[in-house]
Amino acid sequence: MRAKLAKPRPAGDFVIGRLVELIFVEIMRSHHSSASTENKGLLAGLADKVTEPALAAMHRDVVRSWTVAELAKLSGVSRSTFATRFRKVVGTGPIEYLLSWRIALAKQELLAGMKSVSEIAFEIGFQSSSAFSSAFTREVGAPPSHFARGQIFADEDDPHSLPGRRTSVNRN
Repeated sequence: MRAKLAKPRPAGDFVIGRLVELIFVEIMRSHHSSASTENKGLLAGLADKVTEPALAAMHRDVVRSWTVAELAKLSGVSRSTFATRFRKVVGTGPIEYLLSWRIALAKQELLAGMKSVSEIAFEIGFQSSSAFSSAFTREVGAPPSHFARGQIFADEDDPHSLPGRRTSVNRN
């Protein structure tokens, strides 16, 4: 039986992907039905009728240079209403959220080790690798090349950090 389970099956990756999506949808439904006004973050944003279109658009097209005005238009509200609502529901401003999402994607790519810093920079919407390196260093506390080599580790107070990483970088 164990041998059968360990052997890859046709369309196995597809099935696993769909199962993960279904689990995510169930988590979202559960969160939405039990959501209080105190909840903030991505799940709260996806459950909100004003912030959801903007979040979906940012995740769908991370490379685009989004503006608050464009995101507000997608959400059908004014810029000021959108910015206020986004910060209240998600817990950060929309452009800060986009940067955070880009950095999270960059971390995944850096850990995978299959692409250069420059390739990653352009794939996540930066106009140059130096702009990306500066933003990454500001957000993470170390340059992307150090992160990729495993020279930083999780800081429990840092939402961008990854558990199990060792450090040689001074974060002062």
